[in-house]
Amino acid sequence: MLNLEYEHTKEFSPSINEHVYNILKEKFQSISVGDHTCFVFKIDPVPKPRMVSSDKYKRREATSRYWAFKDQLRIKANLYGLTHLPGKIACILFYLPMSQSWSAAKKEKMRWTPHQQRPDLDNLLKGLQDALCSEDKHIYEITGPLGKYWGDVGEIYITVSLT
Repeated sequence: MLNLEYEHTKEFSPSINEHVYNILKEKFQSISVGDHTCFVFKIDPVPKPRMVSSDKYKRREATSRYWAFKDQLRIKANLYGLTHLPGKIACILFYLPMSQSWSAAKKEKMRWTPHQQRPDLDNLLKGLQDALCSEDKHIYEITGPLGKYWGDVGEIYITVSLT
C-alpha cells in the first residue's frame, strides 16, 4: 500500500543509502532472455489521473497515489539502470492485484485473466511513460503484447530489445 502522505520530489536523487538500496533491490528483478530484457517491477500499477489546477494546492487521493507511484517506480528503474524507455518496446504487461475480500475460488478463477474494468489501459500506460520518460514522444512502437491482467500482487513487466 502506498503512503498517501508521501511527498513528491521533482528531482530524483540516486544517492539513497545502502540499506534502502538493498531493501528495494529485493522487491524487483530483471530477466534476460536472448536479445531481450524483461524488467519486473513489483509495484501496484497506478493510472495517471486527470490533473486539475487545484492539484497545486489541494491534495487529492488519486494524485497523491500517482506521485508516490511515479517516484517509487523511478527509484526502482534507476536501480536497474533503466533511466528511460527506449523508442521500441517489445512488451508491457500490467498485473493488478485481486481484492483481499475475494474468496479463494474466485481468485483462482480470475488469476491471469484479462482485467476488464477501471483503470483503463491507456491511463496505466500514460502513468508508466510519465514516470520513466521526461518526454515520451520518442516511443514509436510496442511490438508485442500490451495488456492488463488480474494477478496475486501488483506488478509491471516491461520487455525491451537489447539490439
